[in-house]
Amino acid sequence: MLSDRNGTAEKEKPIAQRVREYLSERPVIRDHLRQGLLNYSALARRMIAEEGFRNEEAIVVALRRAEAEIADTVRGQEASVLALLAESRLEMRTKIGIVTAKNDWVVMARLEQVIKRMLSKRSFLQVIQGTDSITVICDEAAIPSVLETVGSDQVLRTRPELAEVLVRAPEKIAETPGVVAYLTDLLAWKGINIIEMVSCHTDVVFIVDREEMVRAYETLSRIVHRASTNDKSPN
Repeated sequence: MLSDRNGTAEKEKPIAQRVREYLSERPVIRDHLRQGLLNYSALARRMIAEEGFRNEEAIVVALRRAEAEIADTVRGQEASVLALLAESRLEMRTKIGIVTAKNDWVVMARLEQVIKRMLSKRSFLQVIQGTDSITVICDEAAIPSVLETVGSDQVLRTRPELAEVLVRAPEKIAETPGVVAYLTDLLAWKGINIIEMVSCHTDVVFIVDREEMVRAYETLSRIVHRASTNDKSPN
């Protein structure tokens, strides 16, 4: 009975609202709509079949309005992102490794020794605490030391032969929505697997397989170069 009431309430929503909600859950369709690459009637028929929409003509009208709204929003966001990337620079680091350990107080206590030792040597180190695990990103040469200190019984996985591509942006990245999504989308469309991603203040760090390093760097470099050349920052 509850599902019936929910279904009735859903169908009683204004058609424009239902269309916006449908598009918000399907970013690929939304992006194609923004670029004018979709047939309104074909999409409307799909929505009728999938979601129980009824009036094809009303859906088409709502899609046309949504296209204009999405295009205006995306243009503004993209301009802000490109303006920020125009002021950013890229860095690359090789011979990176990852140690994934249990999220346990014993591991945290032992990692304190690792952190002190590596900071004193100015070695590369990043520690990320998740719900079930702790990820240590470090110089590949430091992996044996991390394993010895943490204890092999506490380690879930070790992954050497990685690389880091870093986007160093201005401080306004904290107030610019969509930057990370924009960059990850670029890498995803190139089929580049992001093994880990870290955002810290003005840095956005992508950890990838060593074999993917050059492609990842070139992909991000092209968009940074285009942003700098075109100077699309808003007036």
